[in-house]
Amino acid sequence: MKHEETLDYEEQFKRLWQSLVPDKGEASTVQGEMVRAIGRLLLECEDNGNINWDEDDYYQSLTDFLELHLCDVEFIGKEDLTWVKELLARARDYESCDADALLHLQSVIIDWCKEHPNPVLRVSKPG
Repeated sequence: MKHEETLDYEEQFKRLWQSLVPDKGEASTVQGEMVRAIGRLLLECEDNGNINWDEDDYYQSLTDFLELHLCDVEFIGKEDLTWVKELLARARDYESCDADALLHLQSVIIDWCKEHPNPVLRVSKPG
């Protein structure tokens, strides 16, 4: 069996999804909800071309949730903060359907989860 450090990001994401995201509804932890949010954003982009993006601001609320938790300068540092904010801006440009930006955000979320292995209960709901 592979160790977590040697797994590729796709496999790490699958494991996080299986362990943190409920079958239905929102996750109760920040880790689980970030994994669920980026998974929903990727699915909408890759499968639907973001056609549903503007419905009830749902996808915007997912990116807002990610920004709230990923843009912690203590976690990512000042240099990467600019990069993550740029990725979020690219993700919010739903007409471009920038899957590369979303995949980069996915890797940041995986790293965030590694840095925060203990469950962090949610205080804000993404949508």
